[in-house]
Formats: sequence, structure tokens, C-alpha cells
Amino acid sequence: MANQSKSIDLAQLFQSVTGTLADNRQQLNDADDNNHDHGDNMVDTFEVITQAMRERKGADPADQLEYAARMLR
Repeated sequence: MANQSKSIDLAQLFQSVTGTLADNRQQLNDADDNNHDHGDNMVDTFEVITQAMRERKGADPADQLEYAARMLR
């Protein structure tokens, strides 16, 4: 059996995660006993990552993730 590399659409993957986080934002905020904004922060972070994936669409996944890490810093 040949080893086939399957391309992963990281923008689509992170967009899906962002949507799930957004759907559960309030529950995540409610679970945060300190400042009640954990859900907001997670959605914001994954929106940045999704945007980075879109900007580097077609690049090697490692390069896309490295770019996202730079954007988050």
C-alpha cells in the first residue's frame, strides 16, 4: 500500500474549532471563576489563528502554524 500524504486545510479546521468555541463562549466564561472572560479569550485567540491560516493558505502546515504563533505574540 502506497503512503499517501493528505493535505490538511488548517484554515477550515481552526474555523470549525472557532465556531464551536463561539457556540460555547458563555459556558466557558461562566466556568472562569476569576474574571469570567476565558471563553472570550479563547474565541479571540482562535480567530487570530484562523486568520493566520487563511493568510498563509497553501503554505506548509508548519509554516502556517509558525506564522500564527508570531501573530499571537
